[in-house]
Amino acid sequence: MAIYLGKRPSGDLVQFHCVGRPTRANTGGRFVSAIGPFASKLGAAYYIRYKCVPAEAERLARTDPNPVWQIIREQIELEMTMSAEELAEWRQCEAEEYEPGKSR
Repeated sequence: MAIYLGKRPSGDLVQFHCVGRPTRANTGGRFVSAIGPFASKLGAAYYIRYKCVPAEAERLARTDPNPVWQIIREQIELEMTMSAEELAEWRQCEAEEYEPGKSR
């Protein structure tokens, strides 16, 4: 299933999956516009960060030597290999790291 970036009315971009071309009908009108498709979350994340041409995002995401991007890339690639349960647990641990007073 293709990955798209939906632009919300507030201007932020959100990754979402869509079987066909996104329309207001099949996205529930949540987005003002959509960008994509992207082959992977990695390409979509690269586009969000560097605003390149969407068709080039996948290649650039895998070849950019920028050390900051390489750290981000490693995390995204790790997330792509996780199950939904593993990812939810990881996100919970991250949240607790930034809000240590809150418990599960």
